[in-house]
Amino acid sequence: MSALARAFILWSAAVTLGGLGSGVLFDATPGLNWGVWTLAAVSGIWLSARVGGSPTHAALLLPLALAAGFGVAAAITAAPGVHFVIGAGVAVLLSIAVLGDAPGWERLTAPFMLGAPVAAPLRVVAEAIRRTHELIGLVATPRYRPLLRGALLALPVVTLFALILANADPVLATLRDDVADALARLAFAPRLVFFGGLVTAALGGCGIVMQRGSVRVPAFAEPARTPRLAVTERIVVLGAVAALFSTFLLLQLSYLFGNAPVIRGSGVTFSEYARQGFAELTTVATLCTILLVALDHWAARGPRERWARVAAVAVVGELEVLLISALRRLWLYESAYGFTTVRLYAHVYMIAAALFLGLLGWGLSRGLRSGWLARRAAAIAAVAMTILVYWNHEAWIVGQNVGRFVRTGQLDTAYLVWGLSPNAAPALIRAIPQLPPALAGPVRDGLRQRYGSAGGGAPCRWFEWNLGRERAVAALRAGGIVRGDVPLRVRDCVARPRGPE
Repeated sequence: MSALARAFILWSAAVTLGGLGSGVLFDATPGLNWGVWTLAAVSGIWLSARVGGSPTHAALLLPLALAAGFGVAAAITAAPGVHFVIGAGVAVLLSIAVLGDAPGWERLTAPFMLGAPVAAPLRVVAEAIRRTHELIGLVATPRYRPLLRGALLALPVVTLFALILANADPVLATLRDDVADALARLAFAPRLVFFGGLVTAALGGCGIVMQRGSVRVPAFAEPARTPRLAVTERIVVLGAVAALFSTFLLLQLSYLFGNAPVIRGSGVTFSEYARQGFAELTTVATLCTILLVALDHWAARGPRERWARVAAVAVVGELEVLLISALRRLWLYESAYGFTTVRLYAHVYMIAAALFLGLLGWGLSRGLRSGWLARRAAAIAAVAMTILVYWNHEAWIVGQNVGRFVRTGQLDTAYLVWGLSPNAAPALIRAIPQLPPALAGPVRDGLRQRYGSAGGGAPCRWFEWNLGRERAVAALRAGGIVRGDVPLRVRDCVARPRGPE
């Protein structure tokens, strides 16, 4: 394939992604549009790899597949916080796919996956500038100079003819008037900037992938390992940490796994016991995990390496015990004060951390490899994110809090109505009959106050379709909470009624 043909495909893909994004993403509510654009971006990167002759290896396909899955999930959930996580996750995965130029799993090491999102913007912008100079050089050659002159001459001619024909066609007349109005108000400027940013990102990213097939780009190399810690030093550090954890667990066994607040004279309130203990234990477990990885990374292997591994595995085992204790504290806190999204995310974090520690202990016992551990840690994080994104956990939170009310008679209705996203609305509607009138009334009034007026929002467009919002609208209308248009956020689009009341 000629250089001009490759440049044409690359620029066509970049302009298409920029136009599609500025049309369905700019000033639009997250929904189906995020999935559509992400799938288009994934297709553009894959096409660039094929055109450039780059092998479509697993290190490219897996991040693209995960990015597509996360992008589509924006149409499933209506939680703004999850939408932020989805956007960040898609950006990171596309960065890994673009910069991961090795044909196998060995490329996906911890330094690379952490550094790719930081290095990607600079690499992408530099590649976009290079591709722009390349295009100018291609079209400015004597062979293609007539084509360039013809395009420049055709542009004013076509514009003039379109303006004349607009007087004879209502569609063209409307388009002409819209363009004139936008030029008069400069309303197109933010969208144009957004379009330019997407084109730059798409041009640079797809250009990097396309270039890999023929010209090797400098590798995003993992820093060379410089042994700094001898076996004796590591054994001393790990032994001291293990001794500290052992002493802590033995001296405070009843405090860790018992119920300190019920001990008369302990001076510990239930809230302090559950909340502060959880934070302390989780922080220690996280920092110690980083310490274990760092000690192994900068290790100088020696004849007593086996003892260092034994000490490291012992520390991992103690960390698992600390995490189990922290998890139990969180359960106690939730039993007393109810479930929230933040507390649920803490559950997910601790479960993922426990799985990671199990892998870390296994790896340390057999000789840890950075790439091996990083890939499995990324897999655990991807699975956890996928579960949170596709699972309506806010509806589960409503069910748990209502069930707790049946047992304890306590329910934070303000949080359920105002602290959760529209994902929770169907579960709240179903829970109202289970509540006494003193609580059912405030829940109904709160839902009506939050969702009961249109608020001047614009109607949802097809690419703003979102399953979570559709379910919320249907539940609110079926429960008699709202009638007519339903705004689901202050700046959200308004879901129009599908038929008569």
